[in-house]
Amino acid sequence: MGENLEFKLAEALFAADVEAASSVFEGEPNLASNRIGSVRGAAAFAQAVKDWPASFKVAVGEKPKLLHETVIDNLSTAEFTVRVQGPLGSVDLPVAIIGERADSGLIKEARVYYFEKPITGQIGSRLSSFPRQASDRVGQAEDMPGINAEYFRAISKWDIEKTMAVFGRQAYVDIGVKHLDTPEKIRALYLAMFGIEFQLIFKTLAFDGKTMILEWELAGEHRESGLAAYQADEEGKIGGIRMYDVFDPDMVPALADA
Repeated sequence: MGENLEFKLAEALFAADVEAASSVFEGEPNLASNRIGSVRGAAAFAQAVKDWPASFKVAVGEKPKLLHETVIDNLSTAEFTVRVQGPLGSVDLPVAIIGERADSGLIKEARVYYFEKPITGQIGSRLSSFPRQASDRVGQAEDMPGINAEYFRAISKWDIEKTMAVFGRQAYVDIGVKHLDTPEKIRALYLAMFGIEFQLIFKTLAFDGKTMILEWELAGEHRESGLAAYQADEEGKIGGIRMYDVFDPDMVPALADA
């Protein structure tokens, strides 16, 4: 698939470069994010790109920094940080862009995921840009490959010991702007998340043998959506999880200093 066009798109968006941002798409641009909703068509896209840095509270000239990239079949994902100047001060905000590729290799549709709070001071939400389909169903552990099935089975049962057992010795979880890299912090996060009733519809699930990319939306009327990357370690355990959704780790007292 060659060049990571999703990161090229990120660089163009934060530079407010309409021509460069448009060049990664096949046909008219198709982009969805928290800040702008779904944008289709050249004119609407051009305006969104011009407004992009200011809407993120990103200073002129501030460039995103690529951290991870994943290519799976006709999907490609870029995960990066960009420095925002919002109500929480100067923060390196994690962002993910996932692109669906055309046969030409160009992007047909791109979707952007990130944690809203560093920009606005509020939790916010990201409504799904996927159309509802008759085939939509709640995702099951059996839908997931390898260790990810064990992970999903454990969290769906709110079983903290089995959840912790799927993580490798040097595992981490990135959520919001928190980097949790000790068993104590990871345990505190999941104990806080357990007890929250929700069901997920799996919209995109792709696996390259090491990293699984999952785009989901909440079942029910409130169609909030998110993205997570699950990366295996050398022993086949989960080595890292990177979540791009609305759960606020600041609400967990044990993570106050994380």
